[in-house]
Amino acid sequence: MRGALPALLLALATSCGASTQSPQCKAYVACTEATGTSNALIREAYGEAGSCWTDNPTMTGRCTSECQTALDQLKAVYPDAGC
Repeated sequence: MRGALPALLLALATSCGASTQSPQCKAYVACTEATGTSNALIREAYGEAGSCWTDNPTMTGRCTSECQTALDQLKAVYPDAGC
């Protein structure tokens, strides 16, 4: 029983709180910087500390999908940007 309590507390602590920025959004934000299309709204939503990274899996999933779509579009428009 003594070993179970620390494990339970660790599981609870790591399952709560904000999500971290997805790789797709990290790539999207970097690509907007590389192409000169970045702005405060992009960084505030999709950046490392953006509003997308909450404890709501539906929101984080939607943001990740949006980032992937936008990244694909940027790659098509700026094929030489290295994104």
